[in-house]
Amino acid sequence: GTNHHPGDKKNRKLVDCKKAVYLASARNDKPNVSLGVVHIWRAMNPPGRFLEQDKETKLWNDIGDEKAREKTSQALREKAPAPYVKKKEKMIRAALAIKSQFN
Repeated sequence: GTNHHPGDKKNRKLVDCKKAVYLASARNDKPNVSLGVVHIWRAMNPPGRFLEQDKETKLWNDIGDEKAREKTSQALREKAPAPYVKKKEKMIRAALAIKSQFN
């Protein structure tokens, strides 16, 4: 299943690296963070893919960027380690506030 495939494990590591940024982002920015993860994943060598098995043909097909973004958003929300994330959120919000002063 999806929990043991090497590609899925690698994808979860990428998602975990971006989780604090996602959680600290404004609601309107969250889809862009998720799509950024999708683009990073697809740009890897070899490229990461988001696949779904066709129930009739049993062939694997790419689900496309929008569905991949939705699944990535869900993964970014899941199992966030609260104390660690809260600390990271504060740091990221502070950095974004400082950055916005220079834009």
